[in-house]
Amino acid sequence: MTGTFHRVRGESHRSSRRRAAAVATALGLALIAGTAAYARSAGDLDRSFGHHGLRIVRNANDASQAVAVGRKGRIVVAGGRTVARLRRNGRLDRSFADGGIASIGTPSRLYAEGYSSVAVGREGGVFVAGETCTADERRCGFAVSHLKRDGDVDHSFGHDGTASVEFPGGESFSPSIAIARGGKLLVTGLICPSGYLHDCNLALARLDRHGRLDSSFGNGGKLSASVAPSGKCRSVRAQLSPMALDSRGRIVMGAFCGHTTSLARFTPSGHFDRSFGRRGKVNRRHLGISFLTALTVDPKDRIDVAGPRHSNAYRVVRFQPNGKVSSSFGNHGNATAKFPEKQVEYVYPTSAAVDSRGRIVVAGYAFGFSFAHFTAHGHVDRHFGRHGHVVTGHSVIRGSGGQGLRGATSVAIDRRDRIVASGLQINNREDHFAVVRLLG
Repeated sequence: MTGTFHRVRGESHRSSRRRAAAVATALGLALIAGTAAYARSAGDLDRSFGHHGLRIVRNANDASQAVAVGRKGRIVVAGGRTVARLRRNGRLDRSFADGGIASIGTPSRLYAEGYSSVAVGREGGVFVAGETCTADERRCGFAVSHLKRDGDVDHSFGHDGTASVEFPGGESFSPSIAIARGGKLLVTGLICPSGYLHDCNLALARLDRHGRLDSSFGNGGKLSASVAPSGKCRSVRAQLSPMALDSRGRIVMGAFCGHTTSLARFTPSGHFDRSFGRRGKVNRRHLGISFLTALTVDPKDRIDVAGPRHSNAYRVVRFQPNGKVSSSFGNHGNATAKFPEKQVEYVYPTSAAVDSRGRIVVAGYAFGFSFAHFTAHGHVDRHFGRHGHVVTGHSVIRGSGGQGLRGATSVAIDRRDRIVASGLQINNREDHFAVVRLLG
């Protein structure tokens, strides 16, 4: 009896193990099936962010102009008068300013046209740059405001939190801001004496951490320079002069003068870099873009400029670090992503960025957020979205009386190569921040 008892108990253990193994296998298969069903592809909305990949910040009552990804993956969105900070999951960061949203004013002696660029410092401080003029409009230039990590205005910066850089006469357009080596602030844009996008020059200024002009840069901390082949840029085709820094701290700026794509590169000290193009300048025609609207620099210091190609395509043109068009990129130096005419009637790129693998993303308008994705070698990335392009929010616009997502104004890449874009949503005639995150 005892031997029989031991034999039956052993069989019971083996049966239990077999049943447990069968259950584990079934659970594993179910988990794999569930994971496969939930698997997402590059270009899909990141469902872990906001509401299925989209976050509308209704309390801002402002149109987003710029986006940046800062410490711990937190997303900073800047508008004309408002800055919001989101956590990685898309929720407002309640530790920032008033429930995640900060309002920015300007000194009484100035009036600002609105902020159009944002940068986040290593310690989490936020810098925004915009256009400003004195009250009598005799002097115009750039305004830079600083918010501390907690969203409070840094009153020790500039004049009560805002530093202004004035240029003689004219009007400033679309400044960009970047944080240079040593925590110094670089602000660039266009200065047009007539105020009507004629006879324009590139304008650059560098500020120290306290908002004062850095006298070691340019001429007393600032400079204006022509990028046109001869003299000033007589006619700027767009109110844009995008800027980026390369790995050596050199400053790359672009403009579209007449029918010419114009680039300039400056040394970190604020002088034309004579190793680039012809005495620091490159001017090229017949590149197949209608305007130069975006610019980015990859880890190898190659310059990628983007603009619209006709009404339904984005084109990227690559320049080597010496200023020559890169013949090994795409089709003799350029790459074009065409959007189906049945899907969109008009696209307009506004911003570009490069991820950790050298891939290029261009974002812009298409009565929705539009994206095109290119490989590091200049081919349309067919694994991204729908054959290399994505339009999200487009269906919200149609038939809605102008409400819905209007388009992406700025794009950034986070540490996981996810694509973060900000823009505008209109609802009941009110503007709201809209932020989208796609899988990269």
